[in-house]
Amino acid sequence: MWQESWENKLAQRLDKPQNWKEVCDVVYSDTQNYNFPLISTANEPAVASQFTSAAVRSDLTKVIPFIGVTMTNQTLGITLTDIDSVYIDYANQAQSVYSNLMAMGDLLGKKIGERAETVVLADHASWTDFGDTGAGVLGLAVTDITPSATNIDDIVAGVIEQIYTANGFDIYKENGGFIVWTPATWTLMVQFMQAELVGLLKSFLIDLDTLIQRATGRKQESFRFCAA
Repeated sequence: MWQESWENKLAQRLDKPQNWKEVCDVVYSDTQNYNFPLISTANEPAVASQFTSAAVRSDLTKVIPFIGVTMTNQTLGITLTDIDSVYIDYANQAQSVYSNLMAMGDLLGKKIGERAETVVLADHASWTDFGDTGAGVLGLAVTDITPSATNIDDIVAGVIEQIYTANGFDIYKENGGFIVWTPATWTLMVQFMQAELVGLLKSFLIDLDTLIQRATGRKQESFRFCAA
């Protein structure tokens, strides 16, 4: 019983969301070679115009042509492996409570997720560079960006813009995207979001005050908003 529960706890942790899992094609496989059949952009079926009039549509000799597609296969060879394991002898196992063993399964799943995230981020050299194109203008460049309170939102918008320009906006809407911030840059992002939230609250309360005045026909002297 405990072994099955331990495995379930490990699987539950592996299934928990992490930002890289949301945008990457994550595959769990027990074979060394894994096939990825796909239809490339160049081989996507095109939409054609047919039957331009009612007379043509009623002609039984007209046959709807099928559009053929060409599929491409990519093979992933799993040649490098990482091992995350723990040894607990029977004496320690007998003295451990059931919950401790389940916690160990959860911990191993967490460590596997962290290792996979490290591997994904370590491959950043093959990604598209986004940086400072000059004079603080953001775009496809290799020069590092110096984040600040005034450009933190521009960084996010600029990344989305480049995804859109590369015709990847539909995939972005489906899978989302992520940015790995340094602690200091994350603070700038949080401060920006807090400022925007306060602005929205002020706007909402001002509009609400106006509605109250219209509904009651008098000025609401007691209605105030205070934000710290």
